[in-house]
Amino acid sequence: MFRRFFVVIFLSMALCLFGGLGLSLLLGVVPPKDVLMENRNSNVLDLAQQALATGGPESLQAIKHLAAGMSPPVQISTSPVAVCSPSPPSDERDVPLEGGCTRISVQHQAISWLVRITPLLFPAAGALIMGLLAAFLLARYFQKPLEILREGLNAFAGGDFEYRIGTTIGRRGDELSDLGRAFDGMGDRLQELRDTVRRLFHDVSHELRSPLARLQATAGVLRQNPSRLSDMLPRVELEIRKLDGLVAEILMLARLEVYDVSELEMQRLDIVDLIQAIALDANFEGQRRGVTCVCEGEDSVVAKVNGELLYRALENIVRNAIRHSADNTVVVVHTRIIPGPELLVSICDHGPGVPANELERIFAPFFKGSNERGVASTVGRAGLGLAIARRAAEAHGGKILARCGNPDGLTVELRIPILS
Repeated sequence: MFRRFFVVIFLSMALCLFGGLGLSLLLGVVPPKDVLMENRNSNVLDLAQQALATGGPESLQAIKHLAAGMSPPVQISTSPVAVCSPSPPSDERDVPLEGGCTRISVQHQAISWLVRITPLLFPAAGALIMGLLAAFLLARYFQKPLEILREGLNAFAGGDFEYRIGTTIGRRGDELSDLGRAFDGMGDRLQELRDTVRRLFHDVSHELRSPLARLQATAGVLRQNPSRLSDMLPRVELEIRKLDGLVAEILMLARLEVYDVSELEMQRLDIVDLIQAIALDANFEGQRRGVTCVCEGEDSVVAKVNGELLYRALENIVRNAIRHSADNTVVVVHTRIIPGPELLVSICDHGPGVPANELERIFAPFFKGSNERGVASTVGRAGLGLAIARRAAEAHGGKILARCGNPDGLTVELRIPILS
């Protein structure tokens, strides 16, 4: 890579240099050495002719002395001729004198090809040296970050997601430093995803182990006392339902991870009607403890949504609110349209709440809170309720967030774009 950068940059600069010089010579902007010497000789002959014609042999002798001191020297010679030629050669001058004519000429010197290009050698050599240095520096400038990037990719391929290159590349303030920052951002994201997957595997195995352990205990009891089958059968069915629900939610979460809003099957639904149906079921669930759910705000909001996903998201939030609210309290579901346009759904409960530093983390799968609600109570029976709600909102192009209630409890806000 370095050699290729170096050769390409150097050849490009050299071609530009010699192309410019060649064009200058072709157009006569920079004359070669022989042209310069011919012009000088012609000027010396004109000066000698004028000196001889006006000042005589003494003036011509002074011009000869001056010409001999030039670098390189110009040798002027004179010879008598009978008649002055009306058109002498370019390197001779005829001067009429009394009783005859005198011919002035200069001695020609052989000019080698090296002398001819001497005016171009030094600037060309200087330009080539500078081009060589510039090509080396540019090639090195691009090669070093690429080598660092290659080392980082090799580290990622080996599973080292903690490798970072931003500080190694340095703060150049150009696209290469932006590439280093983007690489480090990718590393942070990959490390986060790896940790999430590890934590998810651990939590899923833990959640699956509990009902399986209870089923194994039930099987052991039945093995010792088969007559208790009728008593233990409801317990077995309950654990099987829990396992089935957990597997269903894990599959739903996996599907939502790869969902794109352009791939969802959308239907035009009245979201307020959907919320009221969920509230009706929630009231039935909370009637034993005197917890009710009321809907406030918009009477009707029709939008294109995926009914199954949106129902699952809203149901998880509302059921959590009913489950954790204190006895004989009211869970309020408020809807209003905000600029975007978006539908803002706020679900407010009267439970123990969530610490402020955990408001964002409760949407992670199987997050274990620091208060008494814990993971299963905070995010659903399998610890996936709010995680599914967040994925469903994001699949619709919306978002979800939680904040502490006023004066108590927890408020969960779900924003869904209203697509026509």
